[in-house]
Amino acid sequence: CKVQVYDIAKAKQLMIDAGMSKGFSMTIKVGADYKSQVNIAQLIQAELKPLNITVQVMPMEWGSFLNDYTKKNYDAVVLGWIGAVDPDDFLYYQFHTGEKFNTEGFSDKEVDRLLELGRSTVDKTKRQAIYRQVQTLISQKMAYVFLHINDQYEAFRPNVKGYVHYTTASLESLKDVSLGK
Repeated sequence: CKVQVYDIAKAKQLMIDAGMSKGFSMTIKVGADYKSQVNIAQLIQAELKPLNITVQVMPMEWGSFLNDYTKKNYDAVVLGWIGAVDPDDFLYYQFHTGEKFNTEGFSDKEVDRLLELGRSTVDKTKRQAIYRQVQTLISQKMAYVFLHINDQYEAFRPNVKGYVHYTTASLESLKDVSLGK
């Protein structure tokens, strides 16, 4: 995926080209319980201010936030996904045409084809290439910004047996955890 570089002059020119040189107002909704996501929304608010974009950050109770998100009732959101062991777990449901968490209404025949191919491909190397291609297409075609991956901290006692760390923050391994003596 292409890394976006901060370029205020280019951003101002894009605003002029879009007929929005005077700026506009918008709201970023975020789950109130997720401090890192609230912080990200506040950072975005500060970064957009020089473009005359007034941002209201709206921390919300999680159930209300998800309700607004799935009903497409927002200008923008900051949202995190965790627990995905397989790329299909989050890419398919967010970016395949018509899926529940595709709240942006993104629809692209090639992305759909590749996501379906990824689901039906067993070979790990081929799947990796398919999902890299999907991510590249998504980053080129839609207003969706992948910002960061949270730090993950874990601690457990020596008598915990069967625990496996997943870098995706998945709790999948808990099904095999037991306590020894």
